[in-house]
Formats: sequence, structure tokens, C-alpha cells
Amino acid sequence: MPVQPLQILLAMKALMLAPGLKGSERRVGVAILEHYNRRDGRCDPSIERIAALLDVEPKTVRRAVNRLELLGYFIVTRHGGRHGTNFYEPNWDLFLEEERAWRRKFSAKAVARRTIESPSNGHSGPKTGDRDVRQTQLQNQLKEPASGGGAKLRPRRRPPRRR
Repeated sequence: MPVQPLQILLAMKALMLAPGLKGSERRVGVAILEHYNRRDGRCDPSIERIAALLDVEPKTVRRAVNRLELLGYFIVTRHGGRHGTNFYEPNWDLFLEEERAWRRKFSAKAVARRTIESPSNGHSGPKTGDRDVRQTQLQNQLKEPASGGGAKLRPRRRPPRRR
């Protein structure tokens, strides 16, 4: 059975949302999936290629591959050789189950969110009305007052650079 493009995308989504994975393990898993050839099922990028693509050490890739294999995301056939390649067989059933679990969790939270009403009576707006006020946050200062009159605001000065 040929693998569909959506299947690879869902596998990547499952890796990104899987609990307990480190960032490097997620990235390595996605890089492996990116090398999967849908026509013939080959997936054999070298450790060095993945390391170079992700800008990490080969040792990091090896650890991530070992963990992904231990968790069952990939079946890894080590054949080494001159380029240190492995054959990776994605566990499509596990990826599909992870994605289904996410959808169930996502839908359950969405349903729960819709059924719970906020205890707040709402916000009535500013107590002082809509008059011009000076902004006190430096990030939010306007270049000109809203009404054209009032106090002139000084331009924000940058702090000196540390050396």
C-alpha cells in the first residue's frame, strides 16, 4: 500500500504533539520522515546528513534515533556501511493513533470550553470615559496625542549598549 502525502504530514503532526519527546527528538523524527520515499518505501538518510541538516552533532542524532526507536515511532535497521546509513521504517499505525488521540483531546477541550460559562459579568469599559490620557508605558506611547492637543510626548531614548 503506497503512503499518501497526508499520512506523512499526520506523522509529522503526531511527532510534534507527542508527549515526552525532546525538541531534538522531534526534529530528527521530522527529518527522517522528510526523507521517506513514498514510491518505493526507502528511507535511509545518514546520521551525518540529518546532523548537517539540523545543525546538530551526530551524537545528538544517534541519541534521538535510539529514543524514537525505543518509543516505537520507527523500526531501525542498522547497516552502517561507509556512510553510516540506517533504514528507517515509520510505524504508521502509531503515528495514526497519536494523531487520533490528539483529535480526541482537542475536541474534548473544545466541547468543555463551549459548555463552561465565564463567571465574570463582563467588562464595563473605562471608568473615566473616553478622554485623552497620557500613556505611561514606553512601548505604547503615541507619537502625537490623539486629539492633537495636550501634552507633547518626548521621543523614546534607547538605553546605552553594553560592551
